[in-house]
Amino acid sequence: MRQSRMQFSLICQNGQLNYIENGIKVPITQRASKSRLPTFEVNLAPNESLTLYLKVKSRFVNYIGIFVSDYQSFAFSNAVSVAGYFAFFGGSLALLAYNFFLYLSLRDSNYLLYVGYGLLFVFFASIYGGFSLYFFTKIQHHYFIHCSIALVFVFMAHFVRNLLDTPSKSRKIDLYLKALAWAFLV
Repeated sequence: MRQSRMQFSLICQNGQLNYIENGIKVPITQRASKSRLPTFEVNLAPNESLTLYLKVKSRFVNYIGIFVSDYQSFAFSNAVSVAGYFAFFGGSLALLAYNFFLYLSLRDSNYLLYVGYGLLFVFFASIYGGFSLYFFTKIQHHYFIHCSIALVFVFMAHFVRNLLDTPSKSRKIDLYLKALAWAFLV
């Protein structure tokens, strides 16, 4: 299995290359910056120039964004991003707990399917946001992002089938939702 990584090299004044590797391949405990994002610190004196080379390899091509900023701007935007994610996680988990208790009291399977869908979506969002790196140390765990988004669609299709009662009201839509669920399951 090819592993995703970001490799950063800079040319020093004496022409010597210095390699720094970062990304999901490097555990957070071994990073210079303990951020969930692959970050690289470059210190420059006023009016100093430096040639930087960034080599990016990833299986998650659509998840790569490259930004250059000073430390204060990075720290502020990262703190706002983390606060937004935590507000999302807290609100989602509270809503899912409420729906789970509704399932326990009403025994309506729609609530349970919704809870499964929501939990998988929160799991996907935590992996996508890089928070899984704090809990899972093996690189293979990060590849659950593909499984989790597929399972989100499986649960969503079954939830919609149950909620709209498509087996009895629209056979065509029901077959489409079943096919969608099976396609994502495979």
